[in-house]
Amino acid sequence: MSLADIAALARVQRPVVTTWRSRSRATAHSFPESVDTTGGQERFAVDDVVAWLTATGRGNNPDAATEAVLHAEPDGPAESRRRHADTLTALLTLSAARGERLSGLSRGELIDAADAEDPDDECLYREIAAIEDDDVAAWLSLADRTADAAWNAAAAVERLITDPNRPLGADRAPTALIAPAKDVVAALVVELAASQGQDGNTPVLADRTPGGSDAVPSVLERAEGAVHPVVRLEADKSDAGRLLRRRLSAQHRAWTTWHRTGTAATLHLLQLASTVDARGAFHVLADILLELTDADRGLVLGPASLLVDAVNAKDTSRRADLLRTGRVRCIVRLPTGLLPARSREALALWVLGPATSWPNSEDQFTLVVDLAGRQLDDVVIGDLVSDVAATVAGAHGERDQFAARAFRFGRLVPTRTLVATSGALITGHRSLPATSHSTDYALDVDRLLDAVRTPLPGLDAIDVAVADGDVPSAPMATVDALMAAGRLRCLAGTRLAVDADAEAGTRVIGAHDIGREDGRRHVDLIAFTRAHPAARLTEPGDVVFTTTPQPAAAVDVEGGAVVAFPERILRIDAADPGGLNPAVLAADIAAQHAGDRRWQQWRVHRVSDADSAALAATLARVEAARQETQQRLADLRELTRALIAGVSAGSLNLNPDPNPERTN
Repeated sequence: MSLADIAALARVQRPVVTTWRSRSRATAHSFPESVDTTGGQERFAVDDVVAWLTATGRGNNPDAATEAVLHAEPDGPAESRRRHADTLTALLTLSAARGERLSGLSRGELIDAADAEDPDDECLYREIAAIEDDDVAAWLSLADRTADAAWNAAAAVERLITDPNRPLGADRAPTALIAPAKDVVAALVVELAASQGQDGNTPVLADRTPGGSDAVPSVLERAEGAVHPVVRLEADKSDAGRLLRRRLSAQHRAWTTWHRTGTAATLHLLQLASTVDARGAFHVLADILLELTDADRGLVLGPASLLVDAVNAKDTSRRADLLRTGRVRCIVRLPTGLLPARSREALALWVLGPATSWPNSEDQFTLVVDLAGRQLDDVVIGDLVSDVAATVAGAHGERDQFAARAFRFGRLVPTRTLVATSGALITGHRSLPATSHSTDYALDVDRLLDAVRTPLPGLDAIDVAVADGDVPSAPMATVDALMAAGRLRCLAGTRLAVDADAEAGTRVIGAHDIGREDGRRHVDLIAFTRAHPAARLTEPGDVVFTTTPQPAAAVDVEGGAVVAFPERILRIDAADPGGLNPAVLAADIAAQHAGDRRWQQWRVHRVSDADSAALAATLARVEAARQETQQRLADLRELTRALIAGVSAGSLNLNPDPNPERTN
């Protein structure tokens, strides 16, 4: 294990391990000595590390002894470690496919099982057949222990493939995508498949990527039912191609080798690596475009430096030939940071589809979208999908109606303009040349103006009046008294033993999260449940509060969140709230004196059931108006951009002639 592996096993940051190592010197439990140095990295014996973590209680992983197998690899050169990983993933894939552990099988039984699962030796037979008879028991034990550590065999395969510290993860680093990149590819595949399957026949998904696209598993999960259940893969006998097949087989995804059969509509997916040769990439694209029928669609993900940026003269000519076919319907520049291994590199998308039915080349348009600098959240992805769907669907409609359509992000550019471009296809809003369709900008501005002019929803329904002075208010009560009466319960937060920095999963609420709208923390629910089997999640209406650095509280409207210690949960008895209202309770807590940490003695208001129900309904309307206001702020920013872009491109006139029919 390397120091980075130890940090991952202990669930701490890498510098923490260095601190442990230095501070434990000359103590009864000094940090283990390294046993080897490979590639400039010190490596440590797994048993020594586990023994030290157990003896000292260091780290945040109570299951370190079990999970150590996921973070360890054998000694030896890189190629040897790579072959070890191939063999292990082959065994795990076989275990996942069979749905049972492998320990106890003889070598003959193991080979028969591998042959039954992979009769054509496309993913795992070769790797398993290479195991020597004397090593079978050890290998099967290792595979079962690895599956147990990762929860199951399929999860273990995914873990070994996606961990950048493991040989397989390092090999696929140049094409490994973060979740938002996979989300946008999957969303576009679903939409394109829907446009193909209108006759009731689901299209075939063909991954044309040598070695396979990193997005395929996510695409298949999200597009289930939208595409044919058997994915087509390139005929690829490389290690990467075999690994992709193992990955899919472990997830019980059916696959076969791609070749055009019959007239079934096909959705082609191609991911170009950052290191791809431009000439080779354009050659592959040309082959796909040549195969494309009007029933087919295609999605290409690759470096922006190749698909949209300026390239040399020869590659500019090759790219122009592809654009000239009219089948490149949309060109999208994506933000940087989607490739963890190349965080500064931008990616781009090409959407392939049927050329428009209009005969003249002057009538051909391509949608150009620049998402540089944007976050690929659900809203942005949804709007992008809508733009792309409208572009592909409009290929056979009325030309003028299509050309005048307003898009959320995109701009229709005459395809002949892109073909003739010697520089970048997308250069940013301010430097894009004006086109003959100035109505695009005007329609965009009008849409945004309409959005911000509309009255806020729900506020007109709020009616207030001065309360009758003769109506007595309910007496205040302490939190302690309300708990004793059974009207209120206090639940402790959880001392997290798992990382709370997952990109998605179950929400985590701590002191720094109360009252904040930006940036939610998440934890993997399976890992959390394993580490904290007795922990409880919030319920809708729970009040999460903290006493440090000062009293603060917030109502968890959604529920289902993890509350991190030392924060606590106050839960009102739904059957008999005793005049308690979550919003009032949270406000009373936030109003406590800054230094008052005796939360049991805090005094809080109570209101009548009728007032509580009316307050809840009114606050819901106010919250809807607040969210709408947030959207309007975003629309105003977009309106500013659209006005600047339209005027600078010469497509908008903010001083229109009041007598447009007058002539000189």
